[in-house]
Amino acid sequence: MVLGEKELAQEIDNKYLLSDLYLVLVNIEFNVIEKVKKGKLLGKEDDIDLLVPALTSSLSLLRQIILLCENGFPDGALILARNIYEQRIICSYIEEREDDNERKELLEKYFQDAELTRLKYLNEQAKRFNLRDDIQEADKLIEAHQKKFGSSFEQYWWGGKNKSFKKLSDEITNREDSHRGLFNNMHMEYKMACIAMHPSAFGNRMNIGSDVVGVDMRARDTGHEHALFLATSSLIALVGHAYYYLELDDTYVLSELNRLGDYYCRMLLKQDSE
Repeated sequence: MVLGEKELAQEIDNKYLLSDLYLVLVNIEFNVIEKVKKGKLLGKEDDIDLLVPALTSSLSLLRQIILLCENGFPDGALILARNIYEQRIICSYIEEREDDNERKELLEKYFQDAELTRLKYLNEQAKRFNLRDDIQEADKLIEAHQKKFGSSFEQYWWGGKNKSFKKLSDEITNREDSHRGLFNNMHMEYKMACIAMHPSAFGNRMNIGSDVVGVDMRARDTGHEHALFLATSSLIALVGHAYYYLELDDTYVLSELNRLGDYYCRMLLKQDSE
């Protein structure tokens, strides 16, 4: 039987507990936004300034993931979940420093990366259009930035000895033996998302949740556990860190995220065993 759009959406909602996940999302959004508005907490380039934009950006992506899953598109949902995982790794890498001075130094460099990104964009734009004066000006500003902050054109130059996302991720993944299995599962879902995102002979034939190898453009009610597991599991750390600095009670939201993350993880494990 071919399901209509409404019937498919309802079946996916029931199967993947999307309504439950949406309620958690709305709860986090409301609590965080209210706290930030009342306290005027942003703009200080501190821990809150790292965590709140990372969390709210991730919540926006989660809202999009829910819509994609609800409408039967697990590939697109997993591609978006990739970003939430990256936010989680970056924030955990900075926030879980045992040395407070090291954490503050990482924070300073992280925020300075925003200015470097702007300068690199202007530099490339000037070179593309052969604007010689603008090229020279951008080169000077980049050189000054590099001298002052030790920055470079490596994407994660601010990470100290770990100047690639893989190295940042490996440090987090290997840090706790008790959670290593979970973290490894998250990372492999992230790698699947990377394959789905970038054009390749393999990626173009993945069709998450489908048995078809080749072209399959159908909406489907399978495969959504990949994105939902990666997104909810990644949010747990982001919420935990952000709620700590915002002095919010995280009991309900972390309990629900853990319940849902465990539910999606079990779906993945069941799929692997079949």
